[in-house]
Amino acid sequence: MKPMVICIEDINNKGKTSRFTSCVALPGRQPGLRLDSAGNIPWRCDGAAGAGACELWVSADKRLILYRKEDAPPVIVHRAGRSLNVPYNKPVVLVNQDQIDLNNRQLKIHLHGEASKITAPVPLSPDSDSRLRKPKLLAQGAALAAIIGALAVSGGCIEVRENPPVPLPPDDPIEEELENPDEQQSEDLDTKALKQKV
Repeated sequence: MKPMVICIEDINNKGKTSRFTSCVALPGRQPGLRLDSAGNIPWRCDGAAGAGACELWVSADKRLILYRKEDAPPVIVHRAGRSLNVPYNKPVVLVNQDQIDLNNRQLKIHLHGEASKITAPVPLSPDSDSRLRKPKLLAQGAALAAIIGALAVSGGCIEVRENPPVPLPPDDPIEEELENPDEQQSEDLDTKALKQKV
């Protein structure tokens, strides 16, 4: 089971900064990608403080899940002219181009497939916004949307699940980017020194 690369587009952002944030949704309900009550994107927060109003994670059948916590403000998902007031503590399946309304923020979800690395959310530069519109990326996004759309309930219905499949532990560990590259270099030097002694 692999994490999923997604972009979260802030539709309300009309400024010079990018509207897009590149994110990775992790398998299962482990501390990972969240949306807080203001629509911001906390990462790997655990516990009550800053844990977020909603969780975004991947189910065992490779679907992106939005999970609204009990103390969260109202959340609405829009798709193909339909909308759903997201219930508490029930997983809702998201598909490409779904819109999430949370406390006057409108966020659009873009699905990009499996992730090869786990990384914290990164705002994309305004220049990279235009890269998201290139024909090749659009074609890939359209193909992915067609696959995911075919899996969704017909007619644009928004699926709420009682018990989504729980992801199994990963078969192969996913390489994570270190927050401090100097730590990796120091570890490499320590390993070399140890090998030389042996």
